[in-house]
Parts: sequence; structure tokens; C-alpha cells
Amino acid sequence: MKKRVNKNYIKPLLILFLLASHAVYAQDVTKKVKGVTKAEDIKNLKFPKIKKYNVELECVSPIREFTAGKPAKMTFRLRNYAVKPLIIYEWYAKESNNIRLYYVPWKPKMKKPTKDQWIPIIPKIENKPKRLSMELTHRSSVLLDVDLPFIAKIKSDHIQYFVIFVELNLTSISTKSQMIKIEVKP
Repeated sequence: MKKRVNKNYIKPLLILFLLASHAVYAQDVTKKVKGVTKAEDIKNLKFPKIKKYNVELECVSPIREFTAGKPAKMTFRLRNYAVKPLIIYEWYAKESNNIRLYYVPWKPKMKKPTKDQWIPIIPKIENKPKRLSMELTHRSSVLLDVDLPFIAKIKSDHIQYFVIFVELNLTSISTKSQMIKIEVKP
């Protein structure tokens, strides 16, 4: 008589393995960068440019209409399309420090804004920012919530339109999103 092997555990283990192999890893950068022994040393670090990468920064928020005078937020996704894992050693632990926001008022029939028309919102980074290394495996991604503080400051009785885009606030890797039109209602 043959013994039957219980195979009910194989499928959950396979799913767990697949999820783990595509996970996003974040580790304290002081453990990965040579010569860094204390958090105080991080502010003096120079991060070399990453040479080969294939990433995309895209807006994944479905909401493009906001109310004037109220807080607003959009979510963006940074995804690695390269087969090789991407490790970003200069990633800030405080999520909002990793992104710069640019916006400009927009009117119908307006041409593409010039470089000097964009209004930047650059995060204020404290003196000794905590950093993590961010590892993105093939087709994995990280979500970034981006506040739109200019919307909370709008006091208007008519609909206004803005065009925005975001870019990474890092020196080792650079990418930016497509321009997005948003609507601000009174």
C-alpha cells in the first residue's frame, strides 16, 4: 500500500516564495556603505550616480479633482523595469523627502509651460536625515504619497486648473513623471 503525501502545503509555499522574490527591500544604509559607522556620517555621504537603470515614475491616483482650501494628496509609483535589481542607497527614510513637486496654473489653449514657469516645492530636509537603501527587484515598485500643499492655500470662487509633475529628489538616480492636469473646485 502506497503512502499518500499531503501536497496542500505546496501551493501556499510557492505563492510565498514568489511574493518574497519580488519584494521591495529597505535596509539601514549605514550597514551597506563602507566607512559609515554612525547616523551622523550620513549627511557627508556622496552617492555615486547609478549607471544603468530602467525605472518609471507614474501617477497611480485616479482622483484628479480637488477642493480649494482642503489638503490634497496624490500617489505615485516608482517601478523598476530592469531585470537586474536596483539598489538606491541614498533613499530617505522620510518618504516625502524623496520627491520634488512642480506645478503651474493652466488655462485651456495654453502651450506647454516653459522651464521658468514651473513653481517648485522642494522638501526641507533636516540636518541629519535618516536614509535607507531601497532595493527594487524586476518589475517591483514602491508607492509614494505626495502632498499638494498649494491646493490648501487656494481661496477661489471659480474652478482652477493646474499642471503638475514630480521628480526624484536624489542625486544618484533621476526620473520624472509625465505632466498631469488637475482641477481645483471652489
